[in-house]
Amino acid sequence: MVKIDSILTINLKLNQPKAYTGTIAFQLGEKMIFYIILIGLVGLDQITKALIHSKFLEGDTFPIIRDFFHLTYVQNRGVAFGVMQGKLMIINIISISAVVLMVIYD
Repeated sequence: MVKIDSILTINLKLNQPKAYTGTIAFQLGEKMIFYIILIGLVGLDQITKALIHSKFLEGDTFPIIRDFFHLTYVQNRGVAFGVMQGKLMIINIISISAVVLMVIYD
């Protein structure tokens, strides 16, 4: 704030660096964080699928937590519970359209 005489007061905004807020969300923006996490999860999903596909035969199982949680290789060429089995072109078109619409209307 600059005072000229004692009657007129003028406020000046200077380009001062913003104070560190302590969180990444304020620096990158919440949407950017969302997209980074989204890309990371999709990448992790694709990497694990490629590893399983290259190392396992269909029906093979790997115990993650013995007698409780096992990773078993099965193939599902449809959507949830095998619905639309073998109709990959339709499934791909619907999936890509949904992603595009989410990005556009976000």
